[in-house]
Amino acid sequence: MILNPWRLRLLADLATYGTVRAVAQRAGLSPSAVSQQLATLERETRTALFERAGRRVRLTAAGVLLAGRAREILALMDAASEELRGPADEPAGTVTLAAFQSAVHALASPAVARLSERHPDVTVDRMWHNPNRVHSVEGPVVTVSVSPFQPA
Repeated sequence: MILNPWRLRLLADLATYGTVRAVAQRAGLSPSAVSQQLATLERETRTALFERAGRRVRLTAAGVLLAGRAREILALMDAASEELRGPADEPAGTVTLAAFQSAVHALASPAVARLSERHPDVTVDRMWHNPNRVHSVEGPVVTVSVSPFQPA
């Protein structure tokens, strides 16, 4: 048996959101398309995954079990994709930040700390300037500017 990750995601979403309509909205599909994919998953597994009651469906014990495993499988697939991302996919380089002194502690320092944690290959050159002279910052090209003024 080969399990389709896309169908597993639909099943996991059904377990989470409770209705085919909610799964369809989340997936950008029609409820009919979601029902068809879930029925295909049921045929592929040769296991009753749902109990139908009119227009509603409820997961069977096997459906609950497979939905839990689906979450684990999808998390592992997401982790593998993330691990395989190459260095070229990660931001790197230098950002020049210009900020007025009173914005440093409230805005710039926390933002630089988060950037450093998330993207260690990005370095930040900091420049402090007088907010009254924001349009006359001399020196290197400024990548990011924190200023009390809106850009012209």
